[in-house]
Amino acid sequence: MQDEDGDLRMSVLVGSRKKTDHKLSDFKLQMLLGRGTFGKVFLAELTKEKKLYAIKAIRKDVLIEFNQVQNTKLEKDILLSCDHPNLVGMDYLFQSPQRLYFVMPFIKGGELYKVFRAQKRLAEPVVKFYAA
Repeated sequence: MQDEDGDLRMSVLVGSRKKTDHKLSDFKLQMLLGRGTFGKVFLAELTKEKKLYAIKAIRKDVLIEFNQVQNTKLEKDILLSCDHPNLVGMDYLFQSPQRLYFVMPFIKGGELYKVFRAQKRLAEPVVKFYAA
């Protein structure tokens, strides 16, 4: 099982929308934006470019434990292929032995899911706005 886990730990990644060999040390982590089952999301600045990103740090051991490797691969593929002005895609990704790092442009305003949870029911004009 150890060999299988090692293979799984290295199998999720490789690929970026922009040609890069970034690593975590290229970013200055500024604050924690959120927590989830598989990891955390940080606000980070790419120090050379002075540009803000949201970095989703995902623990590989938890992905394996919860059998989420395939779902994470699918998420990676969708985020990398996303090229739409109203959707956030992923610019970079890299990994360490323990974690995957999905690097996305930082968009102020948070998650749409939080809006839905807070409002419970959205007014029709709001629904039309998000649907457009």
